[in-house]
Amino acid sequence: MRRLTRDLLSLLLTWPSRYISYLTAIKKAEEPLKRLKKKTRPAFSLFANSPNVNDDAKDEERIRSQMILDVEAFRKDALSLGIDVDSNPHFATLKEIVYATDPE
Repeated sequence: MRRLTRDLLSLLLTWPSRYISYLTAIKKAEEPLKRLKKKTRPAFSLFANSPNVNDDAKDEERIRSQMILDVEAFRKDALSLGIDVDSNPHFATLKEIVYATDPE
């Protein structure tokens, strides 16, 4: 039982740093795709079904909202197990990243 508790605690304390690395990798992959998408959009087309620019912003906001929900659910679950994640510097960094607004 102690080993399970120790392993769970280890997982809960390392999860934020892993999540941060995934977010960083996703952001790095998104940037070239955004640039490519901007270059390949036609300037104007009367008949073509061009994707709405607002759809991209809506998708990004939905993803951001879901990440916030995931981080808050993680915090709530950890607190229910008696683990104080608020004092974990990795969790604090994760919250800063998730709550930060995209400068674009």
